[in-house]
Amino acid sequence: MKIVEVINGLQKRGGAEVFLASLSTQLQANPDCKVFVISLFGDVDESFKKSLNEKGVVLLTCNKKQGIDFKAAKTFKKMILDINPDIIHFHLSCLPVYYLAFGLRKRKWLLFETFHSIPGANVGKLKTLLRKTYIKKSLLTFIGISNEITVMAKKLYSGIKCFTIPNGVSLNETPKLNADKKYDFIIVASLIEVKNHSLLFEAMKEIVKNNPLAKLLCVGDGSLKDTYLKYVEDNSLKNNISFAGQVSFVNDLLMQSRCFVLSSKREGNPISILEAMSCGLPIIAPRVGGVPDVVIDGTNGFLYDCGSKEQLIKLLDYSLKHEDEMAKNGKQNINYVKKISIENCANDYIKSFSDELERRKKDE
Repeated sequence: MKIVEVINGLQKRGGAEVFLASLSTQLQANPDCKVFVISLFGDVDESFKKSLNEKGVVLLTCNKKQGIDFKAAKTFKKMILDINPDIIHFHLSCLPVYYLAFGLRKRKWLLFETFHSIPGANVGKLKTLLRKTYIKKSLLTFIGISNEITVMAKKLYSGIKCFTIPNGVSLNETPKLNADKKYDFIIVASLIEVKNHSLLFEAMKEIVKNNPLAKLLCVGDGSLKDTYLKYVEDNSLKNNISFAGQVSFVNDLLMQSRCFVLSSKREGNPISILEAMSCGLPIIAPRVGGVPDVVIDGTNGFLYDCGSKEQLIKLLDYSLKHEDEMAKNGKQNINYVKKISIENCANDYIKSFSDELERRKKDE
């Protein structure tokens, strides 16, 4: 089975990008699969290049420019025709380029798209129209990364064919839980508005009043970096909140932290949470999207109502006062993530691809 994984870009290590790389290498490990990754934009993070190349995944780029780019669409079309795939799997709404290349005609291959976030969120009118058109013509099958996302997709798009495959995470060796802990909390998320770091910073401002040595590490980069640096400076939090920037391998920093925190306004099924679980960290996160599917309140972490600073402050304070309990919750996560490994996830994708190919053969 020839599979082409398509994404807008791999220049940053966001959740969808990390998942695509992990899924691609795991699919490639199956002897019946040959995997190609097409990044529409040219720049690719070196860590992605290394991991894909080491596993034999073919990485291609279209050097696309912002907006409609007919040249990139022509390059994309040639790549697809040369590969002659069985499956084309989109991530992060790449339909416009495909449409420019191949239009609405039924082709030999099957089209899939994974919803990595709330369907319709930050998707322009053109992409929404294209999705609806491809759905109407039964040309595109969708995958939600949580049950809630799948339900929302079915409400938003009439006639959509969508089913759920939860995200998986690459598992490492059993982490050394007695590693030195430099940070009380760690958040791994892009420094953008939807990740809502400002809520977490406001909560930390209250926490340090009674816990002046409390430390938060922020991993990630984004458009609000300067704004957040100024907030930390203006509120005398430089000794409590630090920024690591974008890093290629986050596990070392996770292992130096006691608790993983998220403050997002919306999420799908965050890879960052799964990575933290695999390192034995307990979780504090908002009750949004697919987060409740993996964080069982009071068991392997704690949930709070999205946007509630008061609830977040209470949980941060609780974690500082009950380190033994939090560590116990974190240990449970090591076993839990084995059930949602990237191996199991890739097998589910292969089965879905195979089932749809078989169904088409019967229809023809």
